[in-house]
Amino acid sequence: MFRHDYTSEQRCWVGGQKIQLPANAKLRFISWQADAIKQEDPKALVTVGVWNPKSNTDHFNMVDHYKDSCLYKAGHKTLHRWQDYGTSKPIVIGEFYKQDGGGMTTNQLFDFVYRHGYSGAWSWDLVSNGPDQRGGITHIKNYSGNGKIQLNI
Repeated sequence: MFRHDYTSEQRCWVGGQKIQLPANAKLRFISWQADAIKQEDPKALVTVGVWNPKSNTDHFNMVDHYKDSCLYKAGHKTLHRWQDYGTSKPIVIGEFYKQDGGGMTTNQLFDFVYRHGYSGAWSWDLVSNGPDQRGGITHIKNYSGNGKIQLNI
């Protein structure tokens, strides 16, 4: 796992900053790994998680370091191939649980994710909050109103 604070950067990669592993090296690693996976299995699902929305948005004076142009500059490979599928980027919500859920129950949080067009969610800490989170997963397990997703694993 790589960690780097991108908030002060205004470009796609770090230039001349003294850090253990430059951001461009991390982005190059990500783009090359994803490309290698896709070369072996073009249908494989590949995702990248980020520490904070600040590092994957071009809004609010931030820079999306994971956009194709930055990944290409870092490693001459792209990660995203949304145009191949005729759709826009899917959004997956990660690391959520009811303690920070705006007063919603776990079931309400899972309902919200499902009914508001998100492509999925990773609930937080299935170990220490396991029973509560598993309840939310069980709550929506038979939902099919948004269609079923075929995954070949």
